[in-house]
Amino acid sequence: MVTFKALWGHRSQKNNPFRHPELFRFPDNVNVTDMGSVPYMEVSVGIDNILSLFRVDSVWRLSYRNTPDAPNWGILVGMHLAF
Repeated sequence: MVTFKALWGHRSQKNNPFRHPELFRFPDNVNVTDMGSVPYMEVSVGIDNILSLFRVDSVWRLSYRNTPDAPNWGILVGMHLAF
């Protein structure tokens, strides 16, 4: 399997936890920032249908590669049931 994913958009002020304290806020040690004008993009290559149950992907980040403490690639293991 080869996959490409992209996310582009913005957060409205009504969903900003700094303006509305009743909304969920991540802990202070978690680095969360708003997206800029560049969309988030990633590509992955993987094997699906392992024992009719598992999927293993290697994922590479294409944008926002200089984000502190965020890896630029990783291994994703998933399990899915199909009837």
